[in-house]
Amino acid sequence: MSAATAPDSAASPAPDCVDVLIAGAGPTGLSTALALAPLGLRVRLVDPQDAATLADPPPDGRELALTHRTEALLRDWGVWDRLPAAARAPLHAAAVSTGGQAASLHLDASHARSTLPFPFKPPFPLPPLPRLPVPSILRDLIGPGAPGVASAERLGTLVSQNALRRALWQRCTEFPERITVSERTRLEDFSRDADGVTVTLAGPDGPRQVRASLLVAADGRLSGARRMAGLVADLHDFGRSAIVGRLRHTRPHDAVAREAFHLGHTLAVLPLADAPDDGTGRPLHQSSFVVTAPSELARQWMAQPIEDYAHTVAGWLGGQLGDLTPAPGDESRRHLYPLVATWAPRLVTDRVALVGDAAVGMHPVTAHGFNLGLYSAETLARHLKARARGDVVPDPADPVALAAYDREHRDTARWIFHGTNAIVRLFTDDRPAARLVRQATLHLAERLPPVKALIVRQLVDA
Repeated sequence: MSAATAPDSAASPAPDCVDVLIAGAGPTGLSTALALAPLGLRVRLVDPQDAATLADPPPDGRELALTHRTEALLRDWGVWDRLPAAARAPLHAAAVSTGGQAASLHLDASHARSTLPFPFKPPFPLPPLPRLPVPSILRDLIGPGAPGVASAERLGTLVSQNALRRALWQRCTEFPERITVSERTRLEDFSRDADGVTVTLAGPDGPRQVRASLLVAADGRLSGARRMAGLVADLHDFGRSAIVGRLRHTRPHDAVAREAFHLGHTLAVLPLADAPDDGTGRPLHQSSFVVTAPSELARQWMAQPIEDYAHTVAGWLGGQLGDLTPAPGDESRRHLYPLVATWAPRLVTDRVALVGDAAVGMHPVTAHGFNLGLYSAETLARHLKARARGDVVPDPADPVALAAYDREHRDTARWIFHGTNAIVRLFTDDRPAARLVRQATLHLAERLPPVKALIVRQLVDA
């Protein structure tokens, strides 16, 4: 990214000056830069990876389930059309089951149109309550949902994370006057005063200083910038790890995601676009398989030869996708990720804001992690724009804007975060009573259209 890579010369004793410095050039960091650049702000991204890796990240096994709101934001930022067709797969429906049984809960976009019948639906319109999360959820139950949700024909779109990172990076290169990147560089320390933040960076040319009005922490769940700012975070280690990787299968997936809560482990199957025909006779249908298990067991499955692992996973599906086979080359390479959730009670402090996983790091069972990260970027930019004078944002660290961002994003994330953790506790508890409760929960949800409507609206638009 030569056009957008910052010159890291340490010759000048005076610090560089930017409006916003973002620690972390991952998907959320890049999204935050794209959200802020149209406000006329000079943004500097800092990341320990080199520019070649940031521009063309290798596959990491992770597929992102993007909501309609996320898709709309990516379109607004000029990113969506940069995603190749092979990296996008529509998600039309989802099926949830327990213990290898036939799916107990079926979801598709049409369920978003269900509403509560009278007498549960009040005969008068609800007043707007944007800062109260419970009424917002109740409004989903009794109203038509967010704009566009009721007419949606799919639950969302699955996108490979490395493909999305590549598209975000490419878009950032088109703002060389607004977005610069310090590659192979770490944030070492910073100090604050009334006018801004002085950040000390360690890069290939030695230490240097950058002056910014606002520091944004987008450096992940174990954020160093968050810790330096004195913002605490509650971390919950689930004691489990996720194995992610692609496998081919002989039967089509029909764009249906499958989630099965087995005894001791969970299997999620995410439908992907068919692979191109390479003339070898291998199946073209493919999905991403996500196996969540206690970390010791996950490591044992990781150690299996890929053919044995495919056979193991096929046994859990009961033939739903036919025979499973590895993809050629590194396509079926497996990746192991420990599962840790993060919740920061405060997202801002003086001239510092948290976004993405540095603010809220989700368990992947509801696939909302990246969507929330993107929402945090958009919400921060929107509140800064609201404080602009004409086309100018006088202070990117405006305390009123930061407080509004903190309040709105925590309200957006709170119910999804704690609800997700409650789902994880129930559906990973293998005691007989808990297994009966979750089976009953799925059967009940299948028979209550308003409950389906609430679930689907959260899935498609969060």
